Amino acid sequence: MANQTISGLSSLASPSSAGLLWIYDPNASPQDRSLTLAALQLWLGAKAVVQSGTSYTLAAGLQDVSHIISPSGAFTYNLPASAGLGRRVTIVNAPGASYNVAVNPNGSNKIGLNNLALTLTPGQCVELEDSASGYWTVLGPFLVGQVPSSTPYTASGPGDFLVTTGASAFVFNLPTAASMLGLGMITVVKVDSGAGVIQVAPNGTDVIDKAGNVSCYLGGQWQSLSLKATASGYWAVVGGTFAPHQTVDTDGSQYELGKLRHFPQGNTTSRGFALNLPAGAGVWGAANQATGNVGIPAGAKAIRAIMKSDCPATAAGTCEYAIAFSDNNSNTPAVGTAHPVYDCKGYASAAAQKMGYSVVLDIPLSASGQFYIYGLTLTNIASVAFSFGVLGYYMGD
Repeated sequence: MANQTISGLSSLASPSSAGLLWIYDPNASPQDRSLTLAALQLWLGAKAVVQSGTSYTLAAGLQDVSHIISPSGAFTYNLPASAGLGRRVTIVNAPGASYNVAVNPNGSNKIGLNNLALTLTPGQCVELEDSASGYWTVLGPFLVGQVPSSTPYTASGPGDFLVTTGASAFVFNLPTAASMLGLGMITVVKVDSGAGVIQVAPNGTDVIDKAGNVSCYLGGQWQSLSLKATASGYWAVVGGTFAPHQTVDTDGSQYELGKLRHFPQGNTTSRGFALNLPAGAGVWGAANQATGNVGIPAGAKAIRAIMKSDCPATAAGTCEYAIAFSDNNSNTPAVGTAHPVYDCKGYASAAAQKMGYSVVLDIPLSASGQFYIYGLTLTNIASVAFSFGVLGYYMGD
């Protein structure tokens, strides 16, 4: 080939490092031209071409192409009946644009598994490959890190959607599962710690995995839900932490403890610490700080603990010591509520006779990494010797 500048990076000097590629020019005086591998790929690959107006039709060919759309109105991008087997096309709706871009398959051709147009909102993109007669494979996601600005919001394609709710509820409407077959995933993430809950709502009669035809909710910071359409009318849950709709609690208020991180059993480090127990029945004890203690990291949502009491009786007769655990000291627990409960009950034949009981419980923590203990019952117990050890913790994932 003739001596020419490639992407403005031509050089007559020999490459100075193994990180550069050598190209020999047989049509001019012997010389080496050097350029980075990345620059060569850019030169050999498709150069992005800006398309304006309201429509464009891709011509058949062999070279991969990249088009940045700067639409002046609702834009239609028409794919050819056959672009060339293996050919890749990248289409970008420019960030800041005011109009959507519809990517239309030709005739009965399919994008993914559907003979439907794709809609790219401003800032979205898609990479397609002509992989078989009449079939375009979706290689790349529409978008990474889209930030929906108002509720309700309806997604038009796959991508990551980062939602800030603040104090108000946010409704995220899914497209039909049928329109997303063969495409990428939709991931919804609640990025803030505001009280607002994200409602992820299926379209029509579509179902969200085993939850069914109900909305799913994200209530805690960094909770997420990743979905992929695997059949018409069906969204498979492929990841995330969420709570389906139910009729007892406020949607999104349930705990998502995630995976248990068990402390190593080969480590003999003590995992116990003294508790602030309630002074009697019907009162709260002071806060117990869990995070930052015995290896429990900041951000833990709950702990798994083993506890044992040694309770001597005041006199012969029935004895009982019962306490409940909570992440707050404002909602009073009771027998039968969802609070973890430790209850040691028995009959003493004489004063000072001891009763003991061991139990393993998962205890939720507040945002400050604390928990509280409430006295449920204290009957015929002279004093309480209580041992408490942490087995592991949950991070809500």
